[in-house]
Amino acid sequence: MAWRAHNTASRQLVGGRATRELGAAFASHELPGRQPVLALRIVAGSRSDGVMLARKEAFAARAEATELQVLHCADQLLMAMVGPVCIALWQTKPTPALFEIQRTHLNAAVANNPGKVSFMCVVEGKAEPPDEAERKASAAMITSLGADLFGVACVVESQGFRAAITRTVLSGVLFLVRSPAPIKLFDNVPVAAHWLSRCAGSGVPLELPSLVERGRSLLTAQRDLLTR
Repeated sequence: MAWRAHNTASRQLVGGRATRELGAAFASHELPGRQPVLALRIVAGSRSDGVMLARKEAFAARAEATELQVLHCADQLLMAMVGPVCIALWQTKPTPALFEIQRTHLNAAVANNPGKVSFMCVVEGKAEPPDEAERKASAAMITSLGADLFGVACVVESQGFRAAITRTVLSGVLFLVRSPAPIKLFDNVPVAAHWLSRCAGSGVPLELPSLVERGRSLLTAQRDLLTR
């Protein structure tokens, strides 16, 4: 079964300027065992500012989804957004004040897009594990968001002794979490990003690992500037 609709127009006023509208043919074909496919065929010789505008808007939306939006970059803590992923990158032991910064930005991100935001918490291998108070607060933070949080990926980098301790501590934190959101512990960002993309679908950009590295560079540069 197929249907075809043709739409041609001679001229249309757009933004105070006369332009010729697109002459196009849309075709949708239903094939056994397949979803309907929508095709757009541009008629030869036609021009459309509308098509160019749609392409620009799509490109802008894609660019926005793959931007690193820095929310906080100080005291060896980076908070950022990449599309629907809220990122916390720790280069130091969490303090009550820094933990509150993390909690505030994550809560705000989820409140703006409930049910669509994932959380990636990256802990560098040299960072010391949190104290008991911050461990309980971390579990309570994820639990309180419930189904409004789409998924959680915790990354403890490096394979050293300190990283092993931190990984054990975070495993205990995740055990305390009571949330319907999928939660998993990883040892590197690319694998964690791949897992989040499988959970959330196309909303997680492929550039996520490289953008995390960009954020790491910003945070390290800021730290080095202060220690000169």
